[in-house]
Amino acid sequence: MRNFNRFAAGVGLAAGAIIGPGAGGEYLPFPEASVAHAFDDNKVQPGEKLCFSVEGNPGDVAVVNLTPVRAEGPGYGLLHSSDVGASLASNVNYKPGTVDPNVAMAPIGVDGKVCYTNSNTGGMNRVDLVADHLGTIAGSVFTFAQPNGEPLRRVDT
Repeated sequence: MRNFNRFAAGVGLAAGAIIGPGAGGEYLPFPEASVAHAFDDNKVQPGEKLCFSVEGNPGDVAVVNLTPVRAEGPGYGLLHSSDVGASLASNVNYKPGTVDPNVAMAPIGVDGKVCYTNSNTGGMNRVDLVADHLGTIAGSVFTFAQPNGEPLRRVDT
C-alpha cells in the first residue's frame, strides 16, 4: 500500500484509499478534512477515548498515522474500532520531549469511526495527538488477527 499522507498546519488530513482488486486497485483521494487532533487545552486525558470519522465502510480497515506530541508524562495509546473497547496493547508509545509517530490499523466501526484510547498509567500522561488517515483497506481483502479486530499478542517478554 502506498502512503498518500498529507499534512498541513498541525492538523491531520485524510488522504485517500486504495480499493482492492475487485475495483481495479485504483487510488481514490478523499476531500481534505481534519481527521483528529488535540492541542493546548484539549489534550487527550489519561484513559480517555477519542473517536473520529474515517473514509470507508464498517468492517474495512483504516490505516492511521498516530503522532503523540507535547506529552506531560510517559504513556501509550491504541487505535481500535469504535465497536470495541481498547485491549491491552499499544500502537504508539511516548514520553515528554519526544515526537513518536507510528502507523496503526483498526477496523472501522458501524458508526464510521475508529478510536484512539490513551493509557491510564496513574500519572500525568496527558498528550496532544495528531491522527492522519493514510488510507483504507477493504475488509474483504484483509484478515484480522482476531475476529473482533483486536491485536493478538504473540510475544511479551
